[in-house]
Amino acid sequence: MPRILSMTLCLAVAIVGRAAYPADSVDGFLCCNAFSDGESISDLNAPGADRHRVPIGSPVHVSNVGKHKLKVDIENKKQHIDNDYSRKISMSEFLKRWVVTGDPSERIKTFPKNVQLAIADGRLIRGMTREQTLMSLGYPTADDVANLGSRTWLYWITDHVQYRVTFDRNDLVADIENVPDARSQILIE
Repeated sequence: MPRILSMTLCLAVAIVGRAAYPADSVDGFLCCNAFSDGESISDLNAPGADRHRVPIGSPVHVSNVGKHKLKVDIENKKQHIDNDYSRKISMSEFLKRWVVTGDPSERIKTFPKNVQLAIADGRLIRGMTREQTLMSLGYPTADDVANLGSRTWLYWITDHVQYRVTFDRNDLVADIENVPDARSQILIE
């Protein structure tokens, strides 16, 4: 009897654990500009010499949702989006952040031309909204920014150097702080 109970408990845990993940196969679009090394995109989403930008709105097919990664087809290639630094959120929430159902390029067309160009270039302009910031730079990691309503979002210019995007009282980009290189690379004056 204990063995059957133990097997039932293990099966129940497996089913409950699996239910926490969304359906494995999902089609959508990349939420935001992202950086890939050709095999993976990290939720840190830092640019680098070995990484290229995958543009916002790129079609994405999610073939599997794992414990800490999404296996995807993007850029006509099998890759994965790794949840390395956002483990405070569920994989369901992680998936919803990275893969959106509607093509964001339709929304971008409604923005002023200078904002459209900044997003296409993965940069910011003072006065951009939080939504526009997310489209341009991606989500800050959940480990760095637990509350997306906070006045400061932390991002990474490299795997080792962090910078802050600050928002004013109207939730518009006010400045980029911490690293002069980040300001010149990210902020369009």
